[in-house]
Formats: sequence, C-alpha cells, structure tokens
Amino acid sequence: MADNWHRFKDQWDNYEVVIELSDASSEKRAAVFLTSVGLEAYDVYCAMHFESDEECKKIENVVADFEAFCIGAVNVTYERYRFNKRTQEAGERFYVFLGEIRRLARACDFGTAEESIVRDRIVVGLKDDTT
Repeated sequence: MADNWHRFKDQWDNYEVVIELSDASSEKRAAVFLTSVGLEAYDVYCAMHFESDEECKKIENVVADFEAFCIGAVNVTYERYRFNKRTQEAGERFYVFLGEIRRLARACDFGTAEESIVRDRIVVGLKDDTT
C-alpha cells in the first residue's frame, strides 16, 4: 500500500501542476483529490476522523491522513531486506530494474549513503555480468 501511495502522490503532484490547481482553494484541491483517489480510497476517507467539517475539506489534512493511513510505521529492517533481496529478473530491462531499486531504496532510510548503496545493489543484482 505504501508503494501505491507514493506512486499516486507523485502523480497527484504532477496532475495539480498540469491542471493549474496549485493556486485554487484548499477545499477545491481536496475535492479534486478525492474525486481522483478511487472508490476504495474514498471509502477510507469517509472513515477518517477530522476535528471538524472544515478540517476534512482542507487538502493538507486529507493528504496527511492518507499518508498516515497508507504508510503508517515503516519497518526499516524489513524494507532493507526487500531492497537487498531484489535482483534483476530474467528478461527484465535494466531501466525497469533500476527504477524498482530506486523505489525500494526510498523506504530504507539510507540517508546520504543512498546513492552508493543503490549503485552496489545494481552491481550485485544484475543478471548480465557484461553489463
């Protein structure tokens, strides 16, 4: 769910730019957001608790609550396990593998060493030794 949230949030940020929604009211941005999330996510929204009716119409609050719901507490050890187990699959293009490694690394809390660790994972995880 956390992976899906990160992808959706990235797409949402781009969508807001494309339709020039960034300057709209918080209420309008929240309404467009909630129209975009899909039925299951909207059901989750309906079950969320906000301090008041006004608070549930603010994009900042809606996004923060979805973030908390979808990500929750991250188990860094498990995320690093998933990252370190990832190898290039047979027939998988390098750029697909690279994108997946970078996506997995986001949840690992590697800090400033992230680029170096990603590079090492690529070298160890490649199936084609000539690459």
